[in-house]
Parts: sequence; C-alpha cells; structure tokens
Amino acid sequence: MQYDTVTGYINFVINQKSDFEVWLNIKDDQTNSYFDLTSYSIAAAYTNDLDDSTNNVTIHADIVDATTGEIKLHLSSSETSLMEGYMKYFYDVTITDVTNDFKTRIMQGTIKVTPGVS
Repeated sequence: MQYDTVTGYINFVINQKSDFEVWLNIKDDQTNSYFDLTSYSIAAAYTNDLDDSTNNVTIHADIVDATTGEIKLHLSSSETSLMEGYMKYFYDVTITDVTNDFKTRIMQGTIKVTPGVS
C-alpha cells in the first residue's frame, strides 16, 4: 500500500501470519508539501492496552527517502502471527528531531487483525 498523508489518522487491516508493509509520504499540514525528514529519526509501536506501556510492540519503521518524507512501516509474517485474530490494536508513529530531541506524533490509528490459517 502507498499513501500520501498529512499527519493524522489511518486505520489498517493486517492479515495474521502474513507480511505487512505500507509506504507513506508524509506531508506538512500547513504547506501540503512533502515533509523533509532529513534531521529526524522515526519510531512506531502498537498495543492492545493504552494504559500499559510495557505491552507496546515495535513496528519496524524506516525513512526511505528523507527529502520526500517517504517512510515504510512493516511487520514480518512471524510477527503478525503473534497478533490475536479479531483483536483491535492501537498504533502510533513518532518522529524525533535529532538536533533538539523534540518528539512529534505524526500518525495514529487502529489495527484490525483478520485471523489466518496458514
């Protein structure tokens, strides 16, 4: 999947026991141009319990092209097999400016997991 998105909410459906991969181009919500991620790091995680931060699971997040704000979120089939079918999870994606350590949540939403047999 490929998205152009201004920071905000996107909900995902993940097929259990399958690889999950989504590519996004982050846009600046004021100028609507691609957000330059050159001086940023990125992190993403999901949980089924917003009140228990020890329950957070990492989503692999990569900056693919910093100048066009292109990022990739992904989980392997072995990682999605650990997710419970029919479960609703919550996720978010944050970027951190490495020059001043300022952290910003750029995306959040829910993940619905469809169960898989093989």
